[in-house]
Amino acid sequence: MANSKAFIYIDGYNLFFALKKNDWRKLYWLDVVKLSANFVYPGHFVNKVKYFTSRVKLPDEKRERQNTYLEALYTLNFIKIIYGRFQPNELECFGCHRKIPFSKEKKTDVNIATQMIYDAMKNTCDVQYLLTGDSDLAPAVKLIKDEFPERKIFLICPPKKNKFDRNEESDSRISRELIRLCDNHQYITEQELKDCQLPVRVYSKNKRVIICPDYWQ
Repeated sequence: MANSKAFIYIDGYNLFFALKKNDWRKLYWLDVVKLSANFVYPGHFVNKVKYFTSRVKLPDEKRERQNTYLEALYTLNFIKIIYGRFQPNELECFGCHRKIPFSKEKKTDVNIATQMIYDAMKNTCDVQYLLTGDSDLAPAVKLIKDEFPERKIFLICPPKKNKFDRNEESDSRISRELIRLCDNHQYITEQELKDCQLPVRVYSKNKRVIICPDYWQ
């Protein structure tokens, strides 16, 4: 369909950890709207980018970097940021039985699934693009495809752990079930990430300067 309205759903932490595993810290300052536009097919246009994440609480330097990045994302057109949360937890050491605190991200998968199903039911967009490699999203995609057989869902896969490995079967981080359920899939490359970086200095709507953290430059 020409001029089809496309919604993009981005699993922020799934994408972040794919970059982290490739040691691509200098690519974290990412313009996700520009990146999304690279993957829509001819005749589709990006109408909304829904970016799913949770706010980091500790350590302070990570929280500050993430806050700066989220501020930068809010300057982009077409974007909506939807938050989950981090749930505090403890892990007991089998040797010394010491309790080790850690946090686990919660609600992101549910938020993505809910938004995708809602948009399919309400027909708020013509096509849907999902950026994740997480198999937990497979049931939501299957439900949409079962209930709305004509609806197209395209998968955008985070970059592979080994950028030199072209064998898709070797990348265990990408759900094979998701690939099977979606109408097509594409992998993000390192060059595409480089081409879709935000300017080092971004200006908010009230003209405040937002600068890429030094650690990411």
